[in-house]
Amino acid sequence: MRHGPKNCTLIIAEATLPLAIREFPQARLLCVPGESASLLKGFLPLWWREREKLSADHYEQFFCLRHQRDPYHEMIVSWIATDQLIKLERATYPITALPALCTELIAHQRVVEIALGHSINPAQILTQFKTQPTRKDGRLLVYPLSRDSQRCLPITKTIAALRLWRNRSRAPIIFSGSLAEAQILAEYRQAAQQAKIEHVGLELPVSLSALVEQIAQAGVVLTVETAAVHIATALDKPTIAVLGGGIYGLCYPWRRSQLQLPVHHHLPCFGCGWRCTETEQFCLTQLTPAMIADALPAL
Repeated sequence: MRHGPKNCTLIIAEATLPLAIREFPQARLLCVPGESASLLKGFLPLWWREREKLSADHYEQFFCLRHQRDPYHEMIVSWIATDQLIKLERATYPITALPALCTELIAHQRVVEIALGHSINPAQILTQFKTQPTRKDGRLLVYPLSRDSQRCLPITKTIAALRLWRNRSRAPIIFSGSLAEAQILAEYRQAAQQAKIEHVGLELPVSLSALVEQIAQAGVVLTVETAAVHIATALDKPTIAVLGGGIYGLCYPWRRSQLQLPVHHHLPCFGCGWRCTETEQFCLTQLTPAMIADALPAL
């Protein structure tokens, strides 16, 4: 931070507060809900609760690092009193991702460069944890679910890939995700047990901090495009990310090192926004269990 953390305010989603306190102990933190579902249930209550808090101070600069903004986020931005608002619009948003840098991170880089008035090394804007220690506990953590059903890893494909991987490794396999996903994750574990895959467990972190801690200890992480893949990459863990093509390159893949490996079936239509015009979603259906298993290290 050019101005020093004591002179900076971070506006963050409520769920990230425990991590922000650890990572930015000297900065001032203002929390808002991460998203809003509707005008009556979200916008208006937020206006009553948060507007005065967010508009009470005047800032020299306001860096907006939320590039995919809906009306809810635009409303929050409009409440900030600042001499200089630095944000990207649709016309200035990067078009093409780089092999190790998604467009969201390239957008972060552009915002910072505008503010500083000079170019910066992309490595300077890569997400990382400074306070979280890591080690390798020899386990394979599997996070097969995403909020977007199209990005979830199907049970049958997951189990088939793990059966192939079992031929090379006896390491424990742990299915994981949020508490709300407990029932369906239990189905993954049951399917693995029915397939005679041994040493399979289920662990559900109770908070975002617990999820970070769990991933920090992992031997390898197998996941789709969900929170786990970004946490694992930020921690520079061995990470196998199984990706479809709908929003490929927008938020992932990015990487801190060669330990992060995307698995995908590349097609010219990548970036369709999940508006598929084919008879089936070939970017997903052509991802084979063997492709996933071959990418996983033996542990």
